[in-house]
Amino acid sequence: MRKTVCPGKSEITINEYGKVIEYAVKVFGEGNVSSWLIAGLEPVESTIQGIDFIIEHGGIPFLAVFRPLVGSAFEKLPPPEPQTILPAFEYLQEALSPRSKLLRSSSAGCVNCGCCSALPET
Repeated sequence: MRKTVCPGKSEITINEYGKVIEYAVKVFGEGNVSSWLIAGLEPVESTIQGIDFIIEHGGIPFLAVFRPLVGSAFEKLPPPEPQTILPAFEYLQEALSPRSKLLRSSSAGCVNCGCCSALPET
């Protein structure tokens, strides 16, 4: 799915992504690096693996729900049913709760705003 959704980015290996997240954390500090995941394009287990991967490399995962946009290559795909992606959001809540203090002290724009994703309440 990654090759279909992000053909250019798919040239970068997952290992390289992990290294980039780690480097960004060294540069910007803990709690100031985030990475987006789109929930609903792949099985929820895949999304949960993505959450773990980002956290293991020091980043903060953001989940956004897939919404098909008219005129996009995916406009004919249905949005996910809420019950199918809810486990990913519940898992995110659980996975980030030990880092809630870090989230509160973040100077990163997305982490501070939180409007586009369901980050755990801090």
